[in-house]
Amino acid sequence: MAVVEYKMHIVGHKGQRQQPMWIREPGHFTNPADNTMIGWVVDNAEYYIPDTVTSLTKADLVTRQLGIHAVNPERIYTGSETEPEAQEQDTENWRDKTDAEVTAEVEAWYDAYVTQCSGIEK
Repeated sequence: MAVVEYKMHIVGHKGQRQQPMWIREPGHFTNPADNTMIGWVVDNAEYYIPDTVTSLTKADLVTRQLGIHAVNPERIYTGSETEPEAQEQDTENWRDKTDAEVTAEVEAWYDAYVTQCSGIEK
């Protein structure tokens, strides 16, 4: 269906964060300003997906990432939040990139991600 921007759900009385059940391939490109992340929502889901979830085109994702990069270039990594080793490497790789380099890499990531996720079933 779509690449989406979403936030974690708070569950339990201790405020634990949990991935929304309707997100597939979660936790990419965390935005430290608002704690949103990038994930995937399947076509024809048989469950409720909030209307407030924002779908992102490739151009939308590039714009989002350029904004993050302008404010905090170390926080643009593509890896999942659950992969700390990948985070550290990605942080180093993104720190000195130009806008053109960020654009090219985000566009390539988007294409690969959509291809990877397109086969995911409900």
